[in-house]
Amino acid sequence: MKDSKQGGSRRAPDRKGLLALIIGVVAIVLLYLYANHLITVPGSVQLSSTPKFASATAGSQTSVVCQVISSSGNNSLDGYILEQTSTGVYQRTNNVVHIVWGANQQVSVGRNQDIQQGAIVQADGRVDAARVLHADQLSVVTNFVRLQ
Repeated sequence: MKDSKQGGSRRAPDRKGLLALIIGVVAIVLLYLYANHLITVPGSVQLSSTPKFASATAGSQTSVVCQVISSSGNNSLDGYILEQTSTGVYQRTNNVVHIVWGANQQVSVGRNQDIQQGAIVQADGRVDAARVLHADQLSVVTNFVRLQ
């Protein structure tokens, strides 16, 4: 019987298996975060602004991109409407939109705390007779929009 202390062959630890395990765990964590909208891939957010908010009629579904002027704790914000130029850059208009959303509604891209002065938000929802947008979906797109 060979004694392992007397120079018997020793096998080096299998580093390939450990590396594969680490890569697998990291991939699972990133997939979880992406699936739950806690992280996004730059360029993966599709901004839409049609039909234009200015021409939307009461009861119609529309989308608007705006820069937040102020927001309140009771799930509403006021923002300057942004228009996309032919070069893809957004510019601020003098038109202000008032947006409201449900108390339990979560932001689909970003976090509720990200809705603060200066943030750029896309809201999709229905316009009422008073020109208030009742958002079904909110996305904080500050990192995906170039502002002129």
